[in-house]
Amino acid sequence: MDEGKAIKLSEDAIKNISEKPPLESEAKKVGGAEQTELAEQLLADKTKEELRGLRQDIDERKIYASKAFTMLCCWLVGVFVVVLLQGFFATGPTSSLNGFSSPFFRLPDSVLLALLGGTTAGVISIFAIVANYLFPKK
Repeated sequence: MDEGKAIKLSEDAIKNISEKPPLESEAKKVGGAEQTELAEQLLADKTKEELRGLRQDIDERKIYASKAFTMLCCWLVGVFVVVLLQGFFATGPTSSLNGFSSPFFRLPDSVLLALLGGTTAGVISIFAIVANYLFPKK
């Protein structure tokens, strides 16, 4: 291709580029379509993020519900062990050995009642707090 022909082609390309701009109505039409497309994309992105957040909430709820249940079970087993020890060893001998108290496990009734009442209140309140956190009212 000769040099003159290449110059002619580039001049024609520049002329096509520098011709008059599109009509205002046509520009508004194209701009409105782009704006609508952008709004739809933003809405789709927002929906995706909301769904991701809900999935994360569900996963976290499963984890915390499991941990709360495990903790409450351990707490109740501990109280049960204390009550069993109190029941089995409360009737043992009360002798002292060289000034030390009896080797048997004993709790006064007031301490036992406080332990059971406090544990029951604690278990119920922790369960209520965790349930309110995991399953909020909407």
